[in-house]
Amino acid sequence: MNREPGPGRSLHSRLRRLFLPAAAATLPVDGSSHEIARGAARLHLLPDLPLAADLGRAAPDFLVFEPGQAAAGIHHFLRLRPGKRLALSASAPEHLLACGAASGLLDCGLSIRHARSALVIRTARPEAGIAVRRLAEEDGAARALAERRRALRCVAAAFGGPLSPLAPRAALSALREVNALLARESFRAKDSRGVPGSLLDLPPDVTPILVGDLHARADNLLSILGSNAFCRGLEQGAAAMILLGDAVHPEAGDALARMDSSVLMMDLVFALKLRFPERFFYVVGNHDSFSPEIAKAGVRQSLLWSEHVRALRGDEYHQELARFYALCPLMACSKDFIACHGGAPRAAITRELLVGARQDESLVREITTKRLRGRFVPGGYMRADVRRLRRALGLANDTAFVVGHHPRADFETVWMDVAGTPHHHVVYSARAERAAVFTRVAGSFVPQVYRVEPLAEWLTRGEGAAAGGTTAR
Repeated sequence: MNREPGPGRSLHSRLRRLFLPAAAATLPVDGSSHEIARGAARLHLLPDLPLAADLGRAAPDFLVFEPGQAAAGIHHFLRLRPGKRLALSASAPEHLLACGAASGLLDCGLSIRHARSALVIRTARPEAGIAVRRLAEEDGAARALAERRRALRCVAAAFGGPLSPLAPRAALSALREVNALLARESFRAKDSRGVPGSLLDLPPDVTPILVGDLHARADNLLSILGSNAFCRGLEQGAAAMILLGDAVHPEAGDALARMDSSVLMMDLVFALKLRFPERFFYVVGNHDSFSPEIAKAGVRQSLLWSEHVRALRGDEYHQELARFYALCPLMACSKDFIACHGGAPRAAITRELLVGARQDESLVREITTKRLRGRFVPGGYMRADVRRLRRALGLANDTAFVVGHHPRADFETVWMDVAGTPHHHVVYSARAERAAVFTRVAGSFVPQVYRVEPLAEWLTRGEGAAAGGTTAR
């Protein structure tokens, strides 16, 4: 590589900024961040470094994004994993979203290969004048880590101390406050009883962050909150996070019958609702119940959950938690999405019926428990039901319909165009190593996947203990 010439630049700048020749540019993977530029167009390559664990010898993923969009708020990015190659192209919608104002780089035949110990950058058009430089620490990964720490301190402060289950009295007080909020919750038309209905209608200027099933994995929720500009969006009122139910009940074998992690998860959910009352919402799923019918692998989880809550927190808390489930919405929508836990109703539907869905138990079951019809789900909903739901809400045929409840496989986080149904997607946020969301970036509704870290323990031991407030525990 040749050093960049030109008067008016300091020696430091000339040594750091390099033109990309026809031969590959090789950059070491050593924790450094890099910038690729062509004129005013810039892309950043940041290693996705962990907060809570030593990276050791493992090579990090790299996140590729346009820095101006990232500075402005919630943004899209491309993830480059070790051993993989990223060939940037203007014909790929997700590349256009991630590059934003740097879309001029997409017609340069630019590729980035992650060779584990090095990044290898090539261009098919060396005459395009693409330059590469190493970013200063304060502009690269260190800055990103500082933003993540700040976001998680905000969560710890909302929780009021170390992330461990609250004392019974404090837990009951928090839950009562949450239920009082739900009884007058914003963005929900009232049903015929005069109470907030089952449909959450988010304003079109609020960016949604849809989180799928969490199944008692508090680390997954924390990892999402500490990523992108999600927490900043909640603080500024520009974004709203919507959990699509089933935050409780572990999914992993030996843990199926253990409910302590579900207690912590709901304490965290309630703390976030109190911190962001008009920007944090919970849409109930089939596991959000004390019904003895809810079971997994022969384990009656909801019955165990009922017994555990009563023994740990008492009858009054148990009653308030049942009331929470009854007060929460069943579905959320806005100009470009519809979301619920289970699926589209099979029967004819109207907006009014969705608002009053709590008065129809069969409708509640369909929204929270149904899956798309298939070989092993003969009684599920169909593509026509999804189209009818969009029409009932006055939304276009290409409006995204996002659900949880039905992961495609044991390892996937997102299932796009479910079973060939256009614009119908599944998001699942309870994997041990990865958590997925759907969000809106530059007018497009997109999935994003984030690495999960043991952040509850990290916050409790260090950052959270320093950031927590004085709430009685």
